[in-house]
Amino acid sequence: MKAKTKMTLQLLLACWVLLITTIVISCKKESSSTSTLRQDVDLIKNKDEISTLKDFLAKTFSTKKEEIKFDSTQQAFIIGNDAAMPIAVAKEHYKKSIAASGKNAQYKVLQQRRQIMMNNAAASNVTVWIDPAFSTEWKNATNTAIGHWNGLESAIKVILVADRTLAKIKITPFFQNNNVIATGSYPDAVGNPGPTIVVNTKFNSSILPKEEQRNTIIHEMGHCFGLTHTDGYNEGGTLIPGTPTSDPFSIMNAATNPNLILTGFSLYDIVAIDYFYPKSLPANISRFYRYVGNGEHFYTTNKNELGGGASGYAFEGFAGYIYTNQESGTVPLYRFYLRNGDHFYTTDPYEGIGDFGQGYGTYEGIAGYVYTSQVEGARPLYRYNSGQIFYSGEHFYTTNFGELGTGAGGYVYEGVAGYLR
Repeated sequence: MKAKTKMTLQLLLACWVLLITTIVISCKKESSSTSTLRQDVDLIKNKDEISTLKDFLAKTFSTKKEEIKFDSTQQAFIIGNDAAMPIAVAKEHYKKSIAASGKNAQYKVLQQRRQIMMNNAAASNVTVWIDPAFSTEWKNATNTAIGHWNGLESAIKVILVADRTLAKIKITPFFQNNNVIATGSYPDAVGNPGPTIVVNTKFNSSILPKEEQRNTIIHEMGHCFGLTHTDGYNEGGTLIPGTPTSDPFSIMNAATNPNLILTGFSLYDIVAIDYFYPKSLPANISRFYRYVGNGEHFYTTNKNELGGGASGYAFEGFAGYIYTNQESGTVPLYRFYLRNGDHFYTTDPYEGIGDFGQGYGTYEGIAGYVYTSQVEGARPLYRYNSGQIFYSGEHFYTTNFGELGTGAGGYVYEGVAGYLR
């Protein structure tokens, strides 16, 4: 990552294009395995073979070949100006793709993009070692970043280990008087996480606030898990279902607004990560799917109602996780349909039913069960309304306070509707 230029993190295959003129943090590449790479580079005997690997990586990452740089010093390909892949790893991915396509590498590079992601077993046991030489502030940033990844409740489980030999990802410091804050590496061809994150210790808390140190480690871990940049406008990609074409709140952005203080993953980061690494949910918990269309937002635990989008609605991912059966401490979240065409959700039946007796809408049942106060692990579901009274405007609900904050875009903040699992 480069300071004062761009801070990006886009999920592989995601193509959320956002051009913001701001701080740039660009990840370059680790050099800890240089000796191995130098031995392997003997197998890349000429520029044509390097060009072939560039072609392959460009197709894999849906980017232009010109965006793939070869660093002869580190013997690695720099991808998207922010992450890298050693020759050895690139060759293994290439061989695997050729084998999968049944084509001879001599004649054809596989035309289809491949996901360079972790396999399920590796994702469930990502062991991380922090070099003891790190400053306390960067150790704290790393521990907090690990907590954010584990807090997603995705299939990814990150475990801090004290023994370097047990680690799949090694986070080490270096000092260099340049603008590179940190570097990360992509997963290998068998689905192990990228093995290294290297942090420039020049960026202590007097230069880089602790929140940005944390976000840097979250970002670099994303690369190790196979994620690229949300706003990687030169990297191409395929839009992940339920995500927009841009997300200024994404922790995975390269270009971030310096006026925004990111507190962790955005809603769409969570949707995208769940797309690649979905968690196994208990039988009594469901994703609370979110849609937009027909002048309103709609939420349901039953994806069959609208699927990936239908009847004028577009799928926007999910707002969080919600109980489908009543559990201790939870209450029903009632769903109403107002006569102005807006769906309304509330834990107070009289808020809806009392006025519905006057013909303002109809009761549609229980959307799920929520907590009425904060409990450990629960996330607030913030409620907004664009009208002066509840039945005159469009209601909007989100677990991402950054979307509308205390109110924006004509929406008035109405408080917390409940707390999702």
